[in-house]
Amino acid sequence: MMEMGFDIPSTVDGPDVEVINRSTLINIHQNIHLLKEPYREIFLLRTAIELSFREIGEVFNKSENWARVTYYRARTSLAEKMRGENNEM
Repeated sequence: MMEMGFDIPSTVDGPDVEVINRSTLINIHQNIHLLKEPYREIFLLRTAIELSFREIGEVFNKSENWARVTYYRARTSLAEKMRGENNEM
């Protein structure tokens, strides 16, 4: 009986992809630390701790809308920093 070979994609990345992913994460983290306050803290509260905008506003004694706008500005600034680095390569 002839066995049929199926090409089943692996969920495990090779070492080259792992190095790139790790390098990218380190680069993102370095750029997060270049953000000015309160942008850096708000970005981390939202992404790492997953606080809501209402909760972030409470931490800073500000409105939910203030937290939302400040987070958006932080995210935009981070994206611009990352794009600038990619253009330099």
